[in-house]
Amino acid sequence: GGMYSIMHTKFLGKMPPSDEEANHLTKEMITSGKINQKRFLSILGDIQTQADRADAIIKKVRAYRKSSPAAMQLINVSQTVSESLTNFSKTRTAENVAIKTSIEKGLFIRGDELEIELLVVNLVKNAVESVAKQEDGEVYVKLCGTDSGVLLSIEDNGPVKTIRELTDITEKLASTKENGLGLGLQIVKGIAEHHRAKLDFKVRDQNGVAVSVFFPRDYGK
Repeated sequence: GGMYSIMHTKFLGKMPPSDEEANHLTKEMITSGKINQKRFLSILGDIQTQADRADAIIKKVRAYRKSSPAAMQLINVSQTVSESLTNFSKTRTAENVAIKTSIEKGLFIRGDELEIELLVVNLVKNAVESVAKQEDGEVYVKLCGTDSGVLLSIEDNGPVKTIRELTDITEKLASTKENGLGLGLQIVKGIAEHHRAKLDFKVRDQNGVAVSVFFPRDYGK
Protein backbone atom coordinates (compact mmCIF):
# COMPACT_ATOMS: atom_id res chain seq x y z
CA GLY A 1 0.00 0.00 0.00
CA GLY A 2 0.96 3.67 0.27
CA MET A 3 2.94 3.26 3.51
CA TYR A 4 4.84 0.31 2.01
CA SER A 5 5.90 2.38 -1.02
CA ILE A 6 6.81 5.40 1.12
CA MET A 7 9.01 3.32 3.42
CA HIS A 8 10.75 1.77 0.40
CA THR A 9 11.35 5.15 -1.20
CA LYS A 10 12.55 6.87 1.97
CA PHE A 11 14.60 4.12 3.61
CA LEU A 12 15.31 1.16 1.37
CA GLY A 13 16.46 2.70 -1.90
CA LYS A 14 14.95 -0.19 -3.84
CA MET A 15 11.39 -0.71 -4.92
CA PRO A 16 9.91 -4.16 -5.47
CA PRO A 17 8.94 -5.22 -9.02
CA SER A 18 6.49 -2.75 -10.55
CA ASP A 19 2.97 -3.55 -11.73
CA GLU A 20 4.27 -3.27 -15.29
CA GLU A 21 6.96 -5.88 -14.64
CA ALA A 22 4.48 -8.18 -12.94
CA ASN A 23 1.98 -7.80 -15.80
CA HIS A 24 4.69 -8.47 -18.37
CA LEU A 25 5.67 -11.68 -16.58
CA THR A 26 2.03 -12.76 -16.38
CA LYS A 27 1.45 -12.15 -20.11
CA GLU A 28 4.66 -13.99 -20.90
CA MET A 29 3.45 -17.01 -18.94
CA ILE A 30 0.02 -16.92 -20.60
CA THR A 31 1.27 -16.56 -24.17
CA SER A 32 4.07 -19.08 -23.84
CA GLY A 33 2.00 -21.57 -21.89
CA LYS A 34 4.81 -22.11 -19.44
CA ILE A 35 6.42 -20.43 -16.45
CA ASN A 36 9.98 -19.17 -16.40
CA GLN A 37 10.51 -20.69 -12.98
CA LYS A 38 13.87 -19.11 -12.24
CA ARG A 39 12.68 -15.60 -13.06
CA PHE A 40 9.36 -16.10 -11.32
CA LEU A 41 10.99 -17.31 -8.10
CA SER A 42 13.51 -14.48 -8.27
CA ILE A 43 10.74 -11.88 -8.41
CA LEU A 44 8.79 -13.58 -5.63
CA GLY A 45 11.91 -13.71 -3.48
CA ASP A 46 12.65 -10.04 -4.11
CA ILE A 47 9.10 -9.05 -3.18
CA GLN A 48 9.29 -11.07 0.04
CA THR A 49 12.69 -9.71 1.04
CA GLN A 50 11.69 -6.09 0.46
CA ALA A 51 8.31 -6.61 2.13
CA ASP A 52 9.99 -8.09 5.20
CA ARG A 53 12.43 -5.17 5.40
CA ALA A 54 9.72 -2.55 4.94
CA ASP A 55 7.69 -4.28 7.65
CA ALA A 56 10.70 -4.23 9.98
CA ILE A 57 11.20 -0.50 9.41
CA ILE A 58 7.55 0.29 10.03
CA LYS A 59 7.63 -1.75 13.26
CA LYS A 60 10.80 0.10 14.27
CA VAL A 61 9.15 3.49 13.82
CA ARG A 62 6.11 2.33 15.76
CA ALA A 63 8.38 0.98 18.49
CA TYR A 64 9.93 4.40 18.97
CA ARG A 65 6.53 5.94 19.37
CA LYS A 66 6.04 3.43 22.19
CA SER A 67 9.63 3.79 23.48
CA SER A 68 10.29 0.09 22.90
CA PRO A 69 14.03 -0.76 22.75
CA ALA A 70 15.67 -3.23 20.37
CA ALA A 71 18.42 -5.79 20.97
CA MET A 72 22.07 -4.85 20.43
CA GLN A 73 24.71 -6.85 18.60
CA LEU A 74 28.18 -6.29 17.20
CA ILE A 75 27.79 -4.65 13.78
CA ASN A 76 30.11 -3.34 11.09
CA VAL A 77 28.98 0.28 11.27
CA SER A 78 31.25 1.25 8.35
CA GLN A 79 29.34 -1.12 6.10
CA THR A 80 25.97 -0.08 7.49
CA VAL A 81 26.61 3.62 6.91
CA SER A 82 27.95 2.99 3.39
CA GLU A 83 24.93 0.89 2.43
CA SER A 84 22.57 3.48 3.90
CA LEU A 85 24.15 6.19 1.74
CA THR A 86 23.98 4.00 -1.37
CA ASN A 87 20.30 3.30 -0.79
CA PHE A 88 19.56 6.97 -0.15
CA SER A 89 21.37 8.09 -3.30
CA LYS A 90 19.06 5.90 -5.40
CA THR A 91 15.91 7.62 -4.17
CA ARG A 92 16.80 11.25 -3.49
CA THR A 93 15.25 13.90 -5.71
CA ALA A 94 17.75 16.76 -5.18
CA GLU A 95 20.22 15.55 -7.79
CA ASN A 96 22.04 18.89 -7.79
CA VAL A 97 23.32 18.32 -4.25
CA ALA A 98 26.75 16.71 -4.02
CA ILE A 99 27.18 14.18 -1.22
CA LYS A 100 30.86 13.80 -0.30
CA THR A 101 31.88 10.91 1.92
CA SER A 102 34.82 9.73 3.96
CA ILE A 103 34.03 6.38 5.55
CA GLU A 104 36.75 4.61 7.52
CA LYS A 105 36.47 0.87 6.94
CA GLY A 106 36.36 -1.87 9.55
CA LEU A 107 34.70 0.06 12.38
CA PHE A 108 32.46 -1.91 14.73
CA ILE A 109 30.02 -0.91 17.45
CA ARG A 110 27.36 -2.70 19.42
CA GLY A 111 24.07 -1.58 18.01
CA ASP A 112 21.14 -2.22 15.72
CA GLU A 113 21.74 -2.07 11.96
CA LEU A 114 18.23 -0.95 11.09
CA GLU A 115 18.32 1.82 13.69
CA ILE A 116 21.66 3.10 12.37
CA GLU A 117 20.24 3.13 8.84
CA LEU A 118 17.23 5.13 10.00
CA LEU A 119 19.51 7.58 11.79
CA VAL A 120 21.80 8.06 8.78
CA VAL A 121 18.96 8.41 6.27
CA ASN A 122 17.07 10.93 8.40
CA LEU A 123 20.12 13.12 9.03
CA VAL A 124 21.34 13.00 5.42
CA LYS A 125 17.84 13.66 4.10
CA ASN A 126 17.51 16.74 6.32
CA ALA A 127 20.95 17.99 5.21
CA VAL A 128 20.17 17.49 1.51
CA GLU A 129 16.82 19.24 1.82
CA SER A 130 18.44 22.22 3.55
CA VAL A 131 20.71 22.90 0.55
CA ALA A 132 18.45 21.65 -2.26
CA LYS A 133 17.72 25.18 -3.54
CA GLN A 134 21.40 26.14 -3.72
CA GLU A 135 23.48 25.79 -6.86
CA ASP A 136 26.52 24.85 -4.78
CA GLY A 137 24.72 22.65 -2.23
CA GLU A 138 26.98 20.06 -0.62
CA VAL A 139 26.63 17.50 2.16
CA TYR A 140 29.63 15.93 3.87
CA VAL A 141 29.40 12.56 5.60
CA LYS A 142 32.35 11.30 7.63
CA LEU A 143 32.78 8.20 9.78
CA CYS A 144 35.98 7.67 11.74
CA GLY A 145 37.28 5.81 14.73
CA THR A 146 38.71 7.48 17.84
CA ASP A 147 40.43 6.16 20.96
CA SER A 148 37.12 6.04 22.79
CA GLY A 149 34.57 5.27 20.11
CA VAL A 150 33.24 5.94 16.62
CA LEU A 151 32.27 9.40 15.35
CA LEU A 152 29.68 10.01 12.61
CA SER A 153 29.45 13.56 11.31
CA ILE A 154 27.05 14.97 8.73
CA GLU A 155 27.52 18.57 7.61
CA ASP A 156 25.95 20.84 5.00
CA ASN A 157 26.76 24.26 3.56
CA GLY A 158 23.18 25.43 3.90
CA PRO A 159 21.80 28.84 4.85
CA VAL A 160 21.99 28.47 8.64
CA LYS A 161 24.45 31.02 10.02
CA THR A 162 23.36 31.78 13.58
CA ILE A 163 22.70 29.94 16.83
CA ARG A 164 19.12 31.24 16.72
CA GLU A 165 18.51 29.61 13.36
CA LEU A 166 20.03 26.37 14.62
CA THR A 167 17.87 26.49 17.75
CA ASP A 168 14.77 26.75 15.57
CA ILE A 169 15.77 23.42 14.06
CA THR A 170 16.84 21.57 17.18
CA GLU A 171 13.75 22.66 19.11
CA LYS A 172 11.85 20.34 16.81
CA LEU A 173 13.52 17.49 18.69
CA ALA A 174 10.96 18.13 21.40
CA SER A 175 8.09 17.85 18.94
CA THR A 176 5.82 14.80 19.00
CA LYS A 177 4.39 15.59 15.58
CA GLU A 178 4.00 12.36 13.61
CA ASN A 179 5.28 13.69 10.29
CA GLY A 180 7.92 15.95 8.83
CA LEU A 181 11.13 17.06 10.54
CA GLY A 182 9.70 16.62 14.03
CA LEU A 183 9.26 12.85 13.68
CA GLY A 184 12.58 12.44 11.82
CA LEU A 185 14.57 14.15 14.58
CA GLN A 186 12.60 12.33 17.26
CA ILE A 187 13.67 9.04 15.66
CA VAL A 188 17.30 10.22 15.50
CA LYS A 189 17.21 11.31 19.13
CA GLY A 190 15.70 7.99 20.23
CA ILE A 191 18.27 5.95 18.32
CA ALA A 192 21.16 8.00 19.74
CA GLU A 193 19.86 7.56 23.28
CA HIS A 194 19.37 3.83 22.77
CA HIS A 195 23.02 3.51 21.69
CA ARG A 196 24.15 5.84 24.51
CA ALA A 197 25.55 8.04 21.77
CA LYS A 198 26.09 11.78 22.09
CA LEU A 199 24.07 13.76 19.53
CA ASP A 200 25.26 17.30 18.88
CA PHE A 201 24.19 20.11 16.52
CA LYS A 202 26.48 23.06 15.72
CA VAL A 203 26.72 25.95 13.27
CA ARG A 204 29.69 25.51 10.94
CA ASP A 205 32.36 28.24 10.84
CA GLN A 206 31.37 29.16 7.29
CA ASN A 207 27.63 28.47 7.26
CA GLY A 208 25.42 25.43 7.50
CA VAL A 209 24.81 22.79 10.14
CA ALA A 210 27.18 20.15 11.52
CA VAL A 211 25.59 17.16 13.23
CA SER A 212 27.75 14.68 15.11
CA VAL A 213 26.84 11.34 16.64
CA PHE A 214 29.49 9.81 18.89
CA PHE A 215 29.13 6.09 19.71
CA PRO A 216 31.17 5.08 22.81
CA ARG A 217 33.40 2.09 22.18
CA ASP A 218 32.71 0.41 25.50
CA TYR A 219 28.91 0.40 25.24
CA GLY A 220 27.41 -3.08 25.17
CA LYS A 221 30.51 -5.00 26.32
